[in-house]
Order: sequence, then structure tokens, then C-alpha cells
Amino acid sequence: MHLAISKLTIRTPESHTLKDKRRVANSLSSKLRNKYNIAIAEIETSDTPKTVTLGIACVSDSRKHAEQIMSNVTRFVEHSRTDSYLVDNSMEIISGI
Repeated sequence: MHLAISKLTIRTPESHTLKDKRRVANSLSSKLRNKYNIAIAEIETSDTPKTVTLGIACVSDSRKHAEQIMSNVTRFVEHSRTDSYLVDNSMEIISGI
């Protein structure tokens, strides 16, 4: 079994309040959860209006499949919204769990 963990940092320059930011984060999280069947949560930057940090996890029986899912998630985040952009992305795969 392989566990892929990813941390995405997204800038939302048009978000002026936490409510604006959470609307973007919740919308993006729902779309990703439904499209890729992943676990996702907002982490770290919960009190910063212009930055969303998402923690994402995916479990698969294939390392290649887990990497593909995370690559697709990253690509989706990069291209899905015009009011935000990806600033940082880190991924780790833990194998043999």
C-alpha cells in the first residue's frame, strides 16, 4: 500500500476576508474530493485571508497511481480558478504501510 501526501499553498489575492478565502477553499476542496476521491483539509494558514494551504492524502495499491493522482490534483488546482494561483507544492510518498 502507498500513501501520497501533498501540501499545496494557494494565493487568493482577491480574498479580503476569511469568509472570502473559505469560500474559495471549500469550493476547491469539494471539487477535488469529488473528482479524485482524496482526503483534503485546510491546514496551517486558517487565519490568513490571502493564503490557503491544503493538506491532501491519497491511498493506492500502486505507487505510480498515487503519483498520478497527486499530479492530476496539482494540475487541476493550477488551472481550475482564475482568482487564485498555486504558490508552493510539496509531495511525499510513503510505501509499504
